[in-house]
Amino acid sequence: MWALVSFTLAAFLLEKSGSDLRFETKGSTSFVVHLAGGILFGPFWGGALAGFSTMLGELDQRKSAIKVLFNTAQRVVAVGGGLLLVALLGGRYPLFNFHSDIPLVVADLKRSLLLFVLFASFYFAFNTAAVSFVVAISGGRRFREVWNLTYRGVLGYDLGASFIAIVLAWLYVRFEDGTGIGAIGFVISLAPIMLVRHVYGLYRKLQNSGRELLDLMVKAI
Repeated sequence: MWALVSFTLAAFLLEKSGSDLRFETKGSTSFVVHLAGGILFGPFWGGALAGFSTMLGELDQRKSAIKVLFNTAQRVVAVGGGLLLVALLGGRYPLFNFHSDIPLVVADLKRSLLLFVLFASFYFAFNTAAVSFVVAISGGRRFREVWNLTYRGVLGYDLGASFIAIVLAWLYVRFEDGTGIGAIGFVISLAPIMLVRHVYGLYRKLQNSGRELLDLMVKAI
């Protein structure tokens, strides 16, 4: 329960400080905590902490009931579905052997990394597709247009930043084993996670400014 509360609170705080995207969507670095919890606790508890933190974030932003339900379910399926897919391919949880005194560079590290990339890819693919589909239907736009304008430019950035989740999970386990307070790992990892959030926000602003300039040029032509 302490682990669940710690991860949920961390994800909620990152969700609360997210950046506004186009079409009234929102982006945040809470995915780092969702992925970290997933590779540590598996499909059920990983999906639960993603769902709880998302629900708290949606309620804090005073979203409508249908939006709270949709976004919460979306995150649960993204985490739980990705982890079930990994399990079907032989993955076990924790996905990495964080408790071992042996360095992470071991024989099966490559396989674990590949499974993690598969999990992260499913997470981002499902989330972006689900949101784009709903926005396209409600706004009378094409799915491809919404997805390109909202997510195309940051998908590679998100995948790269997702590897911070492995470091976060490792820090949590090591401090839990050493001090009995795994949450100290969150404090140590706060700086790089906040840096990622800051860079993410700047990148989104630059990207949106570039698109607005391009739109003006097209209209002028």
